[in-house]
Amino acid sequence: VVHELVSQWDEEKGVERAFQTTEGRRRDFLSHLAFGRLLNGQRQPLPHSLVFSSQEILDEAERYCQSKRISNQADLLAEDVKATPLLSQIGNDSYAFAHLTIQEYLAATVLSKHNGCAKYFCRAYFDPTLSELETLPMTLVMAARDKNLFKVLAGLSESLDFKKLRLQARSLRYGSVPENLLIGLAEVLRQMVTREDLEYGYLAAIVKSFRGASSQAAETIAKAVADELNNDAAVYRSYAVRILGFLENETATRLLQGALKDSDGSVRVEAALFICVNDNGSAVESLIEELKSEESELKEEVIYALWQIGTERAIEGLKKALEDKDKFIRKLSLEALSSLTGAAAVPILIDHLEDSDAWVRRIVVTELGELGGENVLDALMKATDDPDSYVAEESLEWLGHFPSKRVVDFLLGFLDNHSGKIIGPAAEALGRAKDITAIPKLYELLEKYKSDDTKKKPLSYLLGGWIKGYVRVRAAAALVQLGDERGKPVLLEALSRGETGERKYAAYALKKFGAGEMTPLLRQAFKDARDDDEQVALANVLLSLEVNDLEPIVQAMNSIVDSRRGYHDSRLTGAINVLGRTGGKAAVQGLTKALENSNPGAQIAAIVALGTIAAEAEFAVEGLLKKLKGFNVVSEEAARVLASMNNSILARGLFLCLQSDWKYVRRKAAESIAYYTSDEATEAELCSLAEDDRAPRVKSVAAEALLQIQRRRWSQAYSILEATI
Repeated sequence: VVHELVSQWDEEKGVERAFQTTEGRRRDFLSHLAFGRLLNGQRQPLPHSLVFSSQEILDEAERYCQSKRISNQADLLAEDVKATPLLSQIGNDSYAFAHLTIQEYLAATVLSKHNGCAKYFCRAYFDPTLSELETLPMTLVMAARDKNLFKVLAGLSESLDFKKLRLQARSLRYGSVPENLLIGLAEVLRQMVTREDLEYGYLAAIVKSFRGASSQAAETIAKAVADELNNDAAVYRSYAVRILGFLENETATRLLQGALKDSDGSVRVEAALFICVNDNGSAVESLIEELKSEESELKEEVIYALWQIGTERAIEGLKKALEDKDKFIRKLSLEALSSLTGAAAVPILIDHLEDSDAWVRRIVVTELGELGGENVLDALMKATDDPDSYVAEESLEWLGHFPSKRVVDFLLGFLDNHSGKIIGPAAEALGRAKDITAIPKLYELLEKYKSDDTKKKPLSYLLGGWIKGYVRVRAAAALVQLGDERGKPVLLEALSRGETGERKYAAYALKKFGAGEMTPLLRQAFKDARDDDEQVALANVLLSLEVNDLEPIVQAMNSIVDSRRGYHDSRLTGAINVLGRTGGKAAVQGLTKALENSNPGAQIAAIVALGTIAAEAEFAVEGLLKKLKGFNVVSEEAARVLASMNNSILARGLFLCLQSDWKYVRRKAAESIAYYTSDEATEAELCSLAEDDRAPRVKSVAAEALLQIQRRRWSQAYSILEATI
């Protein structure tokens, strides 16, 4: 490709170029330019390395000619290479290589033959951007006989996200690598199947780095992993299937066929899923057959697999699953069908408004509401009479999202024909429908549901007296939404003296009036809140008004996190989300505590919240490292958040982890910290671990990390000295 772009392309297009330099010279200089922009000198932001001006091309041409002792050709060379299709003009005096891969390849051709290959390789390896480009993997193939390079590579520290392993795996795409490297990589992948401390969050990224390997390398890798398909433990066979599936090559897919006959249903489902994804669906029938199982967990895996495959036959299987006696399987199948078929799923969803289980009917209403369209209105209107109050209320709330005269007329009629708690969401739906003709009816509700003395009579209040305040505040909220401020005094009264539910709805409605007079009232209501649900709601309203003093909010949310240890409900999730919005060291500490909750749902919510916090995230690194172990979605989320942190934050966080009480955390931090920093404080802490840590493995890892830091510091000092000279 490079050859054609340098010489043949113009000939085929019939374009005449008055080139004054040779083809070999142009290509050699372009390689010099690619190397210089990516790898030579002081590291620039990537856009600056990829885009350059005419003057920068000329400067590089002069340096090139000087290094080659060529006189009076820099101007000619600069003009000639700009005329080749290898460079593209992408703006006013802005040039770039026609494709990033070409620049990476040309830079690798120079690096692989450079006297300082190992030095430049190391410098690029420790750059978080350059290490993810393809220049270094290409170089490993081009410099396969450079024993010094591979010796240096072996001594480099590994990053948290396995940059060194992934870099070596990517080199398999570009040609033959030393046999010992290939065998070593295959063995590393095989060992991942049975690793007790497997960090599943990184597994997919690692295995996908092996994709595109040459046929011989791909077969070696796949066969090594396939050895574990005979493991006595079903869980390890399942891991092996997943790794083979991630490889996505012909050898791996062929080896997965045998796993379709595995004695364990989960292994069979896993194998069928990957075979279907990789070869266009030949194993869907195997998955549908598994729906006959009596194991709910296995059928759940089948539904997720069919959902992911999404072919016509898979959709037929999902429809069949709607007949299952397990309500969760029916619910999951409806969600999958709605996701895959969109509006075509509406008739099926409507049929299941008659489902025997209220939980399934709630999901139907939610899916219908999200799909929208005129044809769902009748179904939502019908569902407002559902015997389950949650189904009815959600139907009313969704109707408010489809404003039309028909919806408004229905809601007004609903208010005339119903009574009790259900009036509240119907009134608020009228406000959401944005039709001012509803104002008289809403004001009528305010008068009809005036507060009385039931609050002074606890029994009367508990037996239904609370409904008046509940309806009144939601009607007032609807009036405010429609621009009628007669609802405002009712909301203010509810905020100061109302019950829990009333204050929550009042707060949401009053935030429309912004900060100023609202902030002190909302702060007081937050202080007086009587339960976790109300505190979370008021905290969100205060944050939307951008209040300054966040300490009371953080303290209250941390208290909720502490009190709901072992649970996962809306109150806990709400508190975790608020902490993610507030940020700060105290919030990070609270979220780190939430990571210790025994419920995976709470752990994931805490990890997602931590991902929204940047400046103080170093204090969360320890908690995230603890969650890397395990074959589950929690590990994936922890890895994702760690990957979002920049190197300086990770360096500070890993330094704190060197002092952790958990030996796994200390070991993991010691293994990877040398990639992110080589400062003296880190060296001193590693010395302490290498000498005194109570865990032998931590001691040995710390000792190796010390060597890595010393090598890196020497390399940096040498580069500075060289640049100075």
